[in-house]
Amino acid sequence: MLIFAHRGDSGNYPENTLEAYASAAAAAPDYIEADIRLSADGEVVISHDNNLKRTGRTDRNISDMTLSEIKAIDVSFADKFGDKYSPCRVPTAREALSLFARNRQKCILELKDAKAAPKLKAIMDEIKFREKGNIIEVWSAEDAEYAKRYFREAFFYFVSSNFEEYNSFHDKTEYFNKLRAAGFSGWAFKYAKLCDIDSEEFIYLAKIYGITLLAWNLDNEETVREALDICVRKNGISARIDAISSNFPSMLTSVRAQKPFA
Repeated sequence: MLIFAHRGDSGNYPENTLEAYASAAAAAPDYIEADIRLSADGEVVISHDNNLKRTGRTDRNISDMTLSEIKAIDVSFADKFGDKYSPCRVPTAREALSLFARNRQKCILELKDAKAAPKLKAIMDEIKFREKGNIIEVWSAEDAEYAKRYFREAFFYFVSSNFEEYNSFHDKTEYFNKLRAAGFSGWAFKYAKLCDIDSEEFIYLAKIYGITLLAWNLDNEETVREALDICVRKNGISARIDAISSNFPSMLTSVRAQKPFA
C-alpha cells in the first residue's frame, strides 16, 4: 500500500502550508500532495481553493491577486484551528518543492490550473528537483495532453470526484483504454463513491490495464482497513486498491506497519 499525505498533514495543520508539509514528511509517506495554481502575476503557488475565504477568511481569488497580496493573507485556517498556527502563508511552488527536496520527499502535484505546467517545470529544473518518480495529477485527458508537453518523466494520474463519466460507458474496458491512451498510469478516485459502481469490476480492470488505484480521502483506521481488505480474485489474478490518501498520514503509516500489503 502506497501512502499519500493529502495536502500535507492537513488533519493536524493548516492544509497546503509548509507547516503541514514538514509534519507530513516526518510521518514518512510515499507521497505528499500539493495543489498547484497561478497568481494574477503568474507566480506558481500552492492552494486547494482558488478563493481564500475558507482557509484565510478573505473572500478573494488567488487568480485575481498578486503574489505579494496572497502572501499578506494568513491561511492558518482559523475556523478549524483557531489561532494555534497563526500566521501561516500560502507557499510558492518553489518553497514547497525546496522543502520536499531537503526531505527527499516525493510528491503528487495536482494541477488545479493546467496552464501552470510550464512555469512549474521551469521551477523544478531551476532547483534541480527531478520530476522522475513524482506524479502530476490532472482532471482531464486534455489537461494531461497539455502538461505532457513539459513533463516527460513524471507519472500522470487522473483524478475524479465521482464516476458519472465512467458509468456512461457500457463497456468499461473502453474507459480504461481511454485512460491508457491519454497516458495515465493512475486514477485517484473518491473512496466514498466506490459504492456507485461495480467495485470488483473496477478494481480488476485497473489491475489488467496497469492503472494504479489511489483512494481518497480515508481518515479513520476502520475505513482504511475496510479498503485494504478488498481483494478481487479473478482469472488467476488478485487485485487490490494500491494506494490511500489521508489527511492523517501518520495514521496510515501506523496501519501499514501492522498490515502490510505487496
